[in-house]
Amino acid sequence: MVKLLGLFLMFISAYCLEQGGLDLGLVQAFFIGLFMFFSEALIAHVSFVQREKVRAKYRRR
Repeated sequence: MVKLLGLFLMFISAYCLEQGGLDLGLVQAFFIGLFMFFSEALIAHVSFVQREKVRAKYRRR
C-alpha cells in the first residue's frame, strides 16, 4: 500500500510540475513519493535482519 501511495504522489507531483513550473513543494512531494516507493523494501529487509538476529540469539541457548 505504501508503494502505491508513493507512486501516486510521484505521478501527481510530476504532472503538477509539468503544468505549473518548478515549485519547491512539488519537488519535495516527488522525492517523498520516491522514498515511499523504495522504503517498503528497505523496511522489510531491516525487519527481516532483526528477526533473524533474535532467532540466532535464542538458537544459541
